[in-house]
Amino acid sequence: MQKIKKSVFLSYRRTNIAWALAIFQNLTEHGFDVFFDFTGIASGDFERVILKSIKARAHFLVLLTPSALERCHDPNDWLRREIEAAFAARRNVVPLMLEGFDFSTPGIGEQLKGTLEPLRHYNALQVPAAFFAEAMDRLRDKFLNIPLNAVLHPTSLFAEQSVRDQQVAAGSAPSVQQKELSAQEWFEQGARAESLKDDSLAANYYRRAADVGNIDAMAKLGLIYATGRGVPQDDAQAVIWYSKAADDGNALAMSGLGHMYFGWQGGLPRDDVQAAKWYRKAADAGNANAMANLGLMYANGRGVPQDDAQAVSWYRKAADAGDGLGMSGLGYMYRGGRGGLPRDDAQALIWFLKAADVGNADAMANLGLMYANGRGVPQDDAQAVSWYRKGADAGDGLGMSGMGYMYRGGRGGLPRDDAQALIWFLKAADVGNAHAMANVGQMYATGRGAPQDDAQAVSWYRKAADAGDGFGMSALGYMYETGRGVPRNDAQAVIWYRKGAEAGNAYAVEALKRLRR
Repeated sequence: MQKIKKSVFLSYRRTNIAWALAIFQNLTEHGFDVFFDFTGIASGDFERVILKSIKARAHFLVLLTPSALERCHDPNDWLRREIEAAFAARRNVVPLMLEGFDFSTPGIGEQLKGTLEPLRHYNALQVPAAFFAEAMDRLRDKFLNIPLNAVLHPTSLFAEQSVRDQQVAAGSAPSVQQKELSAQEWFEQGARAESLKDDSLAANYYRRAADVGNIDAMAKLGLIYATGRGVPQDDAQAVIWYSKAADDGNALAMSGLGHMYFGWQGGLPRDDVQAAKWYRKAADAGNANAMANLGLMYANGRGVPQDDAQAVSWYRKAADAGDGLGMSGLGYMYRGGRGGLPRDDAQALIWFLKAADVGNADAMANLGLMYANGRGVPQDDAQAVSWYRKGADAGDGLGMSGMGYMYRGGRGGLPRDDAQALIWFLKAADVGNAHAMANVGQMYATGRGAPQDDAQAVSWYRKAADAGDGFGMSALGYMYETGRGVPRNDAQAVIWYRKGAEAGNAYAVEALKRLRR
């Protein structure tokens, strides 16, 4: 008669750590030798510890929630690799269906393709939070009380020590309460509602989970209040929820606080040093968007010393993790030949395309710019309009401004239409595009698309200049030099021309030479 082995490997997403810990505690109390990655084993030790521990244990429990398989399309995803290793080692695989997970749910089938397809054919166990103890009894008596017809492989001394360290850490954790498991269920229901675009319902579930201490739900609530999805937009509430989750090390929340300090959103005084601090904490915790924003801060010298090499390093880390801002940032660096990278429009195009493919609106607009100017691609106004429109529809100011240029010039199949150009420049200005502000000023100054109005022109040029636009600075200098919309003042003209020249505006450079003669 074959011996029943009582060694178990738990495979789970970190968002479901309360479930994993509760199962670990229950099985351990009943004499099982259980391993799960409680504290977070370094990625470099994945082969030495995780995969070898799977081979060394008879039973493989995979915790499945509605969102658990979402990243399994990536061949390097840890959960996917663990499941594949269990299949290859012929372990007793038991899918534990949590928080309403169902193999028949639309979308799950798309996530179980190729090497993961067999998972749906294993006997699975539903584990409701309200009947957790009963489900654990059934797991031990029916699913784990069977012999294994496969060889168990010994692990290395390093792997054994790592397993003991994880078991000690998990064993010293407080007992998981039912309310924590209920919070996990509410969080997953929120994630499901969010995937179905039901923001109000998602916010309701996240609130229920957050109110009983679920850290991930707190971070989600911060994001929901910051964006006004499903609730009235409220920066103060966003800061409160982000802060609660960030105090417990949640990467999304730390990145959210970085956004609030950076000025992407309100709720906190703009503070680049604080923004960089929170982005770095989030990046160190693995948040890809925080890595990209840290790259942006190094590229622009905001909150940190300006350092193109550091910018490229962080952009690349973010891009490797699939972040669109990181990919777009690499596009900028290749286009400008910055941070040790060669000036390479073809490489810039590749990265902008990658970023656009994952929905980055700024990259879409930059593709429009490259087609409009024939950089890295054959010049093509129709393609430029197509990409500008995609960027604009996704809310990007450069895309909106690009549409203004194309209407003003009658390019890419669009009619020459100054009124439409002004509409697009105003839209871009409303979302903070400085060059669009300068173009609105120019249209008022020339009476194109709007009644000629020097006072309005000066107002828009000043907005653009205050936002750092070289054309706006130069144009403001011209208005002071000629006395249009403001009293004539050569001293002020020189000040603004000098600022424009420092920002790289060619007209400002020539104007300074003229005034010095």
